[in-house]
Amino acid sequence: MNVLIVDDKNSYIDMAIAFLEDIENIKLYTAISGKEALIKTTKVSFDLILLDIIMPNMDGFEVCKRLKQHPRTKDIPVIFLTSENSLDFIIKAFEYGAIDYINKPFTAEELRARVNTQLKLYKTVKELKAKQSQLVQLSIIDPLTKIYNFTYLKTKLKYLLDNKERFWFIHIQIDNLGKISKVFGHNQTEKLLLEFVEVLNDIFADKNMIFRLYGAHFGVIIQNQKKENIEKLLNSFLIEIKNLLKTVTNVNCFIVANLSKESDSVSSLLNRSDNLIHRHYMLKDKLQYLIEE
Repeated sequence: MNVLIVDDKNSYIDMAIAFLEDIENIKLYTAISGKEALIKTTKVSFDLILLDIIMPNMDGFEVCKRLKQHPRTKDIPVIFLTSENSLDFIIKAFEYGAIDYINKPFTAEELRARVNTQLKLYKTVKELKAKQSQLVQLSIIDPLTKIYNFTYLKTKLKYLLDNKERFWFIHIQIDNLGKISKVFGHNQTEKLLLEFVEVLNDIFADKNMIFRLYGAHFGVIIQNQKKENIEKLLNSFLIEIKNLLKTVTNVNCFIVANLSKESDSVSSLLNRSDNLIHRHYMLKDKLQYLIEE
């Protein structure tokens, strides 16, 4: 774990190194000014910072303030090193975001104990955040195709509509997929779906905007594009899909695109898309795709 020691006096830096260097799995970095410390945080991901308060040009309070203002460094625990022990000074240290303080001159036992405690806590917090992030991903990712699911689609649509964003919603359905499963088996059906998603990712570059709605229904959200650009994308997509489906008989791909409206809700937009898919299905091969502005 990476620990940064910041002090304008080399004697305290040397003392801290001597007390901490034999801690297991620790790597020590040093800085002799607040400016140098901030520069090093842009190059190294630190798990703990030991920060002197009284320093020329930029004191520890200002350094800590800037660390807490930056998204990349705001969660790094900071232990202040100080020869001050007045209550007002200590309160100020915590107000600026410190999680602990150590009085100078410090002993080996105290420094090691405080550092070990905070490193263990920080490691635990990071592990919990990682697990939480994994759980969030599992809740919004389709397990088979690894693209976003219907739950996340509705969340994304609501966000865009609430913020009055204009966008295209493309609804794509692979028809007669059940026949493939009956003839070739479940594994072949999954293989086709995965190949289909590869084409989606290739044509619609922003992978964050591709969703599996349910079964063989997929959705794509595209922002800031004119109708003619949508048509070019869909034509390119159709060429690739025809190549993919040419070996599979009686399987069609129905595509509709509709532009969001100011009056839309999530349900009204999805209902309109379902109705367009049904209309396209009834037309069969008379049209390559349907676009509704």
